[in-house]
Amino acid sequence: MYIHDEIKIEDSPLGTPYLRPEDDLTSHSYVNLRAQPDLSAILPELQKAAPLKEFVIALNAQGSPYETFGCEKWSSDWSHEQFAGFNTRHGSYVDFALCEKARCDTPMIYFSLIDEFRSYAKANPVYDVIHVHFTLRQTISFDLAWWTLCVWNYGIGRSDKEAERWWAEGLRYFRTFLKV
Repeated sequence: MYIHDEIKIEDSPLGTPYLRPEDDLTSHSYVNLRAQPDLSAILPELQKAAPLKEFVIALNAQGSPYETFGCEKWSSDWSHEQFAGFNTRHGSYVDFALCEKARCDTPMIYFSLIDEFRSYAKANPVYDVIHVHFTLRQTISFDLAWWTLCVWNYGIGRSDKEAERWWAEGLRYFRTFLKV
C-alpha cells in the first residue's frame, strides 16, 4: 500500500447540511445516513459500487463512532513510470468525522488516526497497487464547528476489473483498520 506523506488541509470549510438545487441532476443535498440508513439504497454514488456502499453503511451504523458527510466513486485512465502496464485507476473518497464533535474540534485526533493507520499498514502490508491519501477540513453546521477527515482510496490495475478489485480491497482494508 502506498500512503501519501502529505496530508492536505482544505482552505474552504464544508457547510452541512448542504443543499443543492432541485434541477441539479449531477449531485444532491446532504443526506444524514446515520439518522436515515435506508436512504443509502437510493444515493447515486453508492449505486453499482457495493464496496463503497458497505463502507459508508458501516461508518454510519449505530455502533460506529463515525458518521459520513459525502462520498464519490470514479474510474479513469492512469499511468506512472513505476507501474508499467498499469493503465486504469478506480478511486473514491469518503468524508467522515467522529460522532462526538467535541473530540474533533481540532484536527489532532485525525493526525493520530492517520499515524495509527501508517503503523497498521507497516505491520499488515498489502500490495502497492492500493494508494491512499488524506485531507482535512473544518466543517460547520449552524453554531457548531468540527474537523472532518477525507480518505481518498485508489486501486490501480492493468484492466478495469483489476483496478476495481484493488480499489475494493483498499476500502475493506481501511474498514478493518477502523474496526467498523
